[in-house]
Formats: sequence, C-alpha cells, structure tokens
Amino acid sequence: MDGFAVGASGPVLAVSPHLDDAALSAGAVLARLSAERPVTVLTVFAGDPGPELSAVARRHHERCHLGGDAVALRRIEDGQAMAQLGAAAVHGDVPDAVYRSRPGGGWVCKEDSDMFAPPPSDPDLDRQVEKLVLGMIDATAARLVLGPLGTGAHVDHVLTRRAVLRAAAARGVPALCWQDEPYASWSPPPLDQTAVRVAYTTRSLAAKLAAVACYRSQLGMLWPDGQDWRAAVARAGAGGPPGEVFCHPAPASS
Repeated sequence: MDGFAVGASGPVLAVSPHLDDAALSAGAVLARLSAERPVTVLTVFAGDPGPELSAVARRHHERCHLGGDAVALRRIEDGQAMAQLGAAAVHGDVPDAVYRSRPGGGWVCKEDSDMFAPPPSDPDLDRQVEKLVLGMIDATAARLVLGPLGTGAHVDHVLTRRAVLRAAAARGVPALCWQDEPYASWSPPPLDQTAVRVAYTTRSLAAKLAAVACYRSQLGMLWPDGQDWRAAVARAGAGGPPGEVFCHPAPASS
C-alpha cells in the first residue's frame, strides 16, 4: 500500500474508542490490510452502562432511537461492520464516557460539551484501558498498532490514544494514529508533512461504505436532517483529497 509501509508484514491491531470510530476513520485501509494479513479491531469503550443513565446518555439514546439494550445493539452493528472489512471484532468492557462516573462522584458528562473536555484524572481507568490494549497486542501478536489521534478532543479518543501509544511503546511495536473522522472533516486540522494519506480505491471505498452503513443507529446523529452520509464519507480526507490520513504519533505522555 503506497505510503503505508510501517509494519509491512504480520497481524494488525486497530484500537477504536467507540463502536464506529475505526470504520469511519480507517475502514478503507483496514479493508485493504485484511486482504493481506489478520486484522483485529478492539473497541475499548463498548461496555454495558450501569442501571442509571446520565441525562446526556438519555439524550444520546433518543437521538439514536436506541432502547434499553443500546450498547448490545451497537455491538451487533459493529460485528456486522467488521465483517464487511474482513476484520475480527473484539469488544472491551469499559463503558462510554456518557455512562461513566468520575472517581469522586458525579457523571463524567453532565453536559454534551463535557465529551470534549480534558479527561478527568482517573489513574485506574488509564491502567484498565492500557492493560486491555496490551493484552490484545499480545493475543494477536500484532506487528502494527493503529489508533486515534484524538482529532476533535473527545474524551474517550484522548484516553484511547494515550493507552495505544503507551502499550505499543511497552511492546516495541510501531504505531500510527488516524485522523478521527468525521471530526477531521468537520474542522480540518493542520497536518504536518509526515502525515500519510492513503487514497481510496474503488474497492476500499465500497468496503468502507458498506461497513459504515451497518451503524444504522449512528447515521442520523452524525449526519442529521437527511444529509448524504455516503457522499460525506467518500469525500472525507481531513481537509485534503479524499482518503484516510495517518500520523506518526507524538510521545505517549501527551
């Protein structure tokens, strides 16, 4: 694959914050990689919510037309999407930020805007996520790890990026971070010259669109009011030509 020679052989582990992020940000590349070698997609924040829901979670369920088994339904969608990409789906047991409480009490997300605030200090959660990623690197014998750059600064994307970089460094495995879509298209970030842009092929774009279509609960939320989500995905490229963009990560502590 042009411009994507890091970890040129062996299994690939992609670490997705939520049940749709890997497909939205890297689905075309994952489809191409899976034709050559094993690809596993670990979704970190795919755990069931507790018995009580925050107001933010309730609004999220309403927007997505999700009922009481919301996360279970989304895991089914994700399994269908990964099948379209030829990747194995693995679901972590950590709940999404909209379902979590802070260590000292109170919801992580009291308002929608809290999803894009800096992560609250929670060393136990950091260790839990890093341990999950480490375990999957070992279980898959991954030779390349992909994960989110954190474009858009969603709290769960930032936590996932941190864990991916620390775990990959601990195992001596190369890592690349994708520009998070659709955030990167909504507000194109500045890109450095080392970024790797992988253009869509007809086949890889078709696989990505088929995968994204599986996330039926999310499409109306991400592209409301009848927006043409297929056209939006096809022209995505972090403000540049259509395709998927990967960056060489900064140190894991950031």
